Amino acid sequence: MRTNHGFVLGVLMLSCGLSHAADPGSLKENYLDLRTYMQSVQMGYLTEQCLKAAPAQGALMQSAMVQWRVENGDSERRGSVAALRFLPDMGKTSEEQADAIRAQAVSTFAAELASTPDMTCRRGLNGIRFNIPVEIHGATLADRNLRYDIFKQAVVPWMDLMQCTDFDALEAQVVSDKGTGAERVIEERWTLRGCGRQQAATITFGPSLGGTGFVVAFPNVQRSSSGASD
Repeated sequence: MRTNHGFVLGVLMLSCGLSHAADPGSLKENYLDLRTYMQSVQMGYLTEQCLKAAPAQGALMQSAMVQWRVENGDSERRGSVAALRFLPDMGKTSEEQADAIRAQAVSTFAAELASTPDMTCRRGLNGIRFNIPVEIHGATLADRNLRYDIFKQAVVPWMDLMQCTDFDALEAQVVSDKGTGAERVIEERWTLRGCGRQQAATITFGPSLGGTGFVVAFPNVQRSSSGASD
């Protein structure tokens, strides 16, 4: 069975780097910028490879990256600066750190690019557009970072329940949006489709300790999980 592990690479590599990071008490305010920077390098590498392995998808990825950088360029630049401060073990210059991130991307994506280039690049395109490896239909109030964190938390239960890893799309629907400020609670229904099957999840999220807390529950299934997004 194929997996979607490549699309949580930014967090996995960042977590490993932070284990040796300087000044860990100041990391929280820089975490999203660091993640955005790593994702930028990874997606840049994958786009280059897809232009060779699956040119049609690669061209779409290239165009999507232009828009992605318009929306996230400031965060990417802040993340590059923060990486030199917080992740010295990755390299002493920006070039060395980018090389380390690309090397990890090579080990993660090379086999899938060789065996299933179209599907791998389609997932990469979705990653650029939606920050998760599947196309989102419908409406969600979750921003790009929260979508990433929720999907990362829910993907393993989804794979288990659906016995599938080749997902087609995710249908999002806002069920309720109650309260304001620190009391705001949003409930959404996310239905993942793939392998001729579908599985719905109830997503509840709202402000929590300076970030956003969320709970993922599966109707009629004794399985739920919770997490937080900075």
